[in-house]
Amino acid sequence: MSKGYSVASRLNKDGKKSYHVRVRYKDYPTVSRTFKTKTRADRFGQKTVHDLDAGTYVSKGAASKTVTLNEAFEKFIDALPEKTHTQRIYKKNHVSYANIVRQSEIGRLKLGNIRKSHMAEFRDQRLKVVSAQTVKNNMHGISRVFKKAISDWDISIENPVTGVERPQTPPSRDRRLEIGELELILKEARKLTKQPWVAPLIEFLVHSAFRLGEACRIRPQDVLWNTREVFMQTRKGGKVDIKVPVPQCASDVLKEFEPYWGGETVFHVTPNQASSVLGKFHQNLLLRGVIKNPLRAHDYRHEGTSKLFELKNRDGQLVLTVPYIMLFTGHTSVDVLVKTYANVRNEDANKVLDTVGY
Repeated sequence: MSKGYSVASRLNKDGKKSYHVRVRYKDYPTVSRTFKTKTRADRFGQKTVHDLDAGTYVSKGAASKTVTLNEAFEKFIDALPEKTHTQRIYKKNHVSYANIVRQSEIGRLKLGNIRKSHMAEFRDQRLKVVSAQTVKNNMHGISRVFKKAISDWDISIENPVTGVERPQTPPSRDRRLEIGELELILKEARKLTKQPWVAPLIEFLVHSAFRLGEACRIRPQDVLWNTREVFMQTRKGGKVDIKVPVPQCASDVLKEFEPYWGGETVFHVTPNQASSVLGKFHQNLLLRGVIKNPLRAHDYRHEGTSKLFELKNRDGQLVLTVPYIMLFTGHTSVDVLVKTYANVRNEDANKVLDTVGY
């Protein structure tokens, strides 16, 4: 007990060992906990003694009544690592969730006072202003904070997100450009003299199957003409410093637009700026009847990816296999790629087999 705590092993009814920690500090009531491993038991004992000595110890029951969800989010985010691209994205997402919570009433509530009804109300209020997928992400972020509080901060609470029905997300968009529609869109885009980057950006997205954010981050030095590739510092899925192949038609778009490249990035604008401009542009086209169905910037990537699946040689055989397509699109999940973008017909599959007599 010279360390301020003791650890004793016990044999449970199922024959497995557990480790019971007892912390005694001056006149403070004895603190005790049981763990499955001696390492965790020692860690708890050391931390509790340190906190008691520093005057910062808060009992499990008391913490649930003193720590707000806003404060818990801050502690959770402060402890997140940010060495890799994936870690930085994860932290950035939770900062966003924390900002949403901070603007709502639930953020000011103590952890121990938050009930499932509060989470259901939070869900319903958010659904009025954002998509179902965004609400699911928000709820997942809150749940992660509660799990951390329970497992690592020794706060005695229940996770109020557990069991609350998550909103139903709509099926994946399958918007394809109709025959002649791209030409109409580009014709209108070329009229935007104050935003000369709009038309080439749209054309590049369709031919390259790049994400909007990826295209907007291309720097002049990232375009590798000799190998017809684009260097990417980061790509969704955690990939960093990679070279992505670019179809000839997409490369031609970049070449034609080269005299008008920006100094920092080829297309002059950030992903958020491009998304805003394209959103207003598409809405204007819809209101004027130039296009018949709503259009989003991501639909250009969808069109480009589907075209890669449909490419055929002179004999009518499909050209690219899934591994090749993944090099262009950057997908890490074959399931998502095939289910969302592949529109392969039975007769096409049979024609390919016929060429090899199978």
